[in-house]
Amino acid sequence: MNDLETRLLAAINQYRAERARFPLRVDPMLLDEARRSVGYYNHRVGGRWVWERLAALGFCGYATDNIARGPMTPEEAVALWGDEIHPSGHEKQMLGFMRVNGEWLDRQFNLAGVAVEGEKFIAIFGRRES
Repeated sequence: MNDLETRLLAAINQYRAERARFPLRVDPMLLDEARRSVGYYNHRVGGRWVWERLAALGFCGYATDNIARGPMTPEEAVALWGDEIHPSGHEKQMLGFMRVNGEWLDRQFNLAGVAVEGEKFIAIFGRRES
């Protein structure tokens, strides 16, 4: 991972640690998908959600993503996602939750893939099912 990706993942894991969640590990498949999709700044790339794109690549499990855009550092992107005063769901996703049919379910994400391209940021959170 490059320096910006490393900082983004470190900031996410710091956010998680402050809330008693274990750190995320980099997953090569999630990392590749993050790098492929960061430039789109859209949750639906090619008309498919991140979990659909990953399933097509052979990822068996749960996945969701956070995206951000603007002149900011990786740490500021995580602070934006983690805004608990004006919650948007991004903070829940960083902690392992995924919204399914309008309900937040704890999927206990333990994997991540992150990417930064210019002023665009993406973090994909996932957990493989055996």
